[in-house]
Amino acid sequence: MALPKNVYRLPLEVLVEQFVQAYDFRLLVIDYKLCAVAQRIPTRVIGDGSSTISQLIDAMNSAPRRGDRHVNLLTRISIDEATLAILTEHNLTPESCCSPGKSSI
Repeated sequence: MALPKNVYRLPLEVLVEQFVQAYDFRLLVIDYKLCAVAQRIPTRVIGDGSSTISQLIDAMNSAPRRGDRHVNLLTRISIDEATLAILTEHNLTPESCCSPGKSSI
């Protein structure tokens, strides 16, 4: 089987790593010194049994610590294509209600 011609334009060095389920941290290093560490936690809403996912997102977005882009400590949660795809994978919509304590998104 012949390879496409454009495949030869790729770098010759390739790094392949195994995916390991673990915590995700962001480290800030300045002048070779560790200055800050932040654990990255995926966005999620916790159901209360009566509010829709959309309402739970609106409630979270009303917190003063949330803002657009990275201006504030936390970023606003948006219902975009990626969010809808995740909800669809779990047979949910923005108008679905989650059981109390159940995590979504």
